Amino acid sequence: MSNGKVAIVLRTKNRKVFLKRAILESIIPQKFRDYNVYIVNDGGEVAYINDLISTLPEEMADRFVLVHLPFSLGRGGALAAGFSHTSEKYLHIHNDDDILEPMFLEKTVAYLEEDKAEKFSGVKTSFYDVHERIINNEVIERYRIDKNLFDRDNIENYIYVMSRISSIPPISVLFRRSCLLRVGGVDAGKNYAEEIDLFTRMMQWGEIGIIKDLLCVCHHNEEENDNYSVRDRNKLIRDALLTGNVEKICQAELLQKRVISIIQNNSLNSKILFLRKNIDLVTENIKSVINNNNIMG
Repeated sequence: MSNGKVAIVLRTKNRKVFLKRAILESIIPQKFRDYNVYIVNDGGEVAYINDLISTLPEEMADRFVLVHLPFSLGRGGALAAGFSHTSEKYLHIHNDDDILEPMFLEKTVAYLEEDKAEKFSGVKTSFYDVHERIINNEVIERYRIDKNLFDRDNIENYIYVMSRISSIPPISVLFRRSCLLRVGGVDAGKNYAEEIDLFTRMMQWGEIGIIKDLLCVCHHNEEENDNYSVRDRNKLIRDALLTGNVEKICQAELLQKRVISIIQNNSLNSKILFLRKNIDLVTENIKSVINNNNIMG
């Protein structure tokens, strides 16, 4: 295997439908070819993954490194294990249920290569949010949301990131290995929002650039994601209370303000809607009275 310029770390565990899609529809079609893929099997079935890679053409199969963990290390542990096998200049976290567009690596690598001063620790692209279900081993898309309008600037707004757990999906980011080393790597013991924890620590080192092209798809399995974001936020606040960590407290405070703001906005919108309905009702009554008078006159 060549050293490669990009390491793609792909975590999986017994999700055959998603893994096959990630390899055949996301990674293999990339126009940029100087990459290696590290599949981290987090204590799951081994034979299926070996068989899947064996079906690939030899020149492609040689790009894949299979890291079969004997037992599950969890999300943070599996990601740390994957990174420990890499040596490439750039790193990418590819969850097994997400998809890259064919130009993702070409455009993100070019962006960071042009940044000779290394002011950017990474670059993020716009993305689609897709909600889906698996029915009879077939992935059924329920709906998708275009997220390219959420990025109004050319660099990431860190206040926005810190106030939202899931504002930067890992599938949308390519970042520098040098940055990973500076911030101390992945928290192997963290099994919720571990990528966002990494990205917020990366922000201490440099900017995260934005490519506004829609170059990836962040998938959400509706059965798995029930109340997931609520649990994430509750865990973050518990961490802040228990550890007194300044960064966690800051995140929790921003999150609280955001939730309060949403409640206030919802209340205001309800009142506006109520007033509009009443105005429409009064208008209709006035029209009715005028019409009746005209008829009688």
